[in-house]
Amino acid sequence: MKNLFVVCFLFVTVVYGFPKDVANNSEKGMDSKTEIQGLDTAVESGLEDVLVDHHIEFASKKLDSNHKGKKKTIKKAHTDEEGEGKVWVFLVAGSDGWTNYRHQADICHAYQTIVLRGIPKENIIVMMKDDIATNDLNPYKGKIINEPNGTDVYEGVIIDYRGNDVTPDNFLKVLEGDKKAMEGIGSGRVIESTEKDTIFVNFDDHGSYGYVIFPNRQKLSAQNLSEAVHRMIEKKKFDKMLLYIETCESGSMADGLYSSNSSVLVLTAAGRFESSWACYCQESSLPCLGDAFSVSWMADLYQEFMATNKSIFEQFDAVRSSTRRSHVNIYGDYNLARLRLQDFFGKHFKARTLENSMREPVYDLVDARDVSLHWFKKMAKTYTKSAGADRYSQMVEKIEEGRDLIDHVFYKIIDAIARDGKEYDDVIEGRHAINFKTSNCYEKLINDFSDECVDIYKNSYTLRHLYTFYNLCLLEETHNRQINPEFKKAMESVCNEQTRQLSDID
Repeated sequence: MKNLFVVCFLFVTVVYGFPKDVANNSEKGMDSKTEIQGLDTAVESGLEDVLVDHHIEFASKKLDSNHKGKKKTIKKAHTDEEGEGKVWVFLVAGSDGWTNYRHQADICHAYQTIVLRGIPKENIIVMMKDDIATNDLNPYKGKIINEPNGTDVYEGVIIDYRGNDVTPDNFLKVLEGDKKAMEGIGSGRVIESTEKDTIFVNFDDHGSYGYVIFPNRQKLSAQNLSEAVHRMIEKKKFDKMLLYIETCESGSMADGLYSSNSSVLVLTAAGRFESSWACYCQESSLPCLGDAFSVSWMADLYQEFMATNKSIFEQFDAVRSSTRRSHVNIYGDYNLARLRLQDFFGKHFKARTLENSMREPVYDLVDARDVSLHWFKKMAKTYTKSAGADRYSQMVEKIEEGRDLIDHVFYKIIDAIARDGKEYDDVIEGRHAINFKTSNCYEKLINDFSDECVDIYKNSYTLRHLYTFYNLCLLEETHNRQINPEFKKAMESVCNEQTRQLSDID
């Protein structure tokens, strides 16, 4: 019976394509408990709930060539040579700080990779804090690497927006092509796309449920991103758009971009409720050098023999197989998944100057939210016989104690608001697709918590708990309650100067 189910499922998938709004989750190397917790395929939403056996390996080539489900006509790839349009690329690292080294390393490597693929530099826009290459802790001044003993990926990268210009507001203005608004800011360059153009966006950062985080206590919501993309659709600002999002809980950023005919496709490093994972974390003098999803998709592009034949879906299939511990997901207009890599990444592959090539799956992994802690532990071990060891060991102890306190703070706030055990369990265990009608309540709770309890922008560990605030807001809708006053009262009994100091220990 089980075999019959698998055969039937494969047949339906091949003939009709993916079910609407399914995020495919294939994972290897996870224990069963983590696997169940990481599932992003059974969600409660206004849409029909879908449950997929993610152990099934999809036959991507067959799906690509024999897809008979609902289709729209996909135009031939536009290139400058044909005079029909351009490929625009927007590369963004939204973090800052030494232990977030990997985000800027990923983006710099993406820049080098895409230039090698033949995309003109004038079509590539880069936004990143630019505080890593010249960081005092960097033993290789002026250089950034994205793999052990790797080539410098920083040299030659043209950065359009750095420092305080790295904001969600500027990100959206650049994406939407608001050139007037960006006058006098950075290079002032924006995506000046037309209805004939293709856009690829690669975003690398910390994230939480429905948000990605920017420096200086700023965040970009799934709702803001969705609204911006839909404005671009209305204004006919592109022919097709591909987004690769490398953050924890990145699947939640695709909510609102699901439309099967939107010409928008999104690949995410993780599902709605799980961490992404950093890799290459064993270098003695450096933090984690890359992120597993980013390293995998860039490595895949280095397969020269596949440079003009491989589809986006085939890349997704390869990357989800080589990315461990998180479920690489795909959302949006699946018709775009049939297109070729060259439609988004260029087809004039130049001589290889970087060492990266498609590898076996990376196993040297650290939970993205544990990278800072991993760094201090590594430094404590490295300098175990020196005077500096005590400083690092004390920092490790402080972070671990702080995390225990943060867990306690969240659970105490929820316990103070929940009226019975069922409500408490619903808030802790609930996993829901984002409904933008709840966004105002959700954002209000996050802002109040950051102002009065623990600053989420300085302590990335808090981000893993934010989904519970969304679930508190659902109580307001389903039980006709005013959650914000209850939330503030709960914080008054739990938060204090000690919790506010946790903002400085990540």
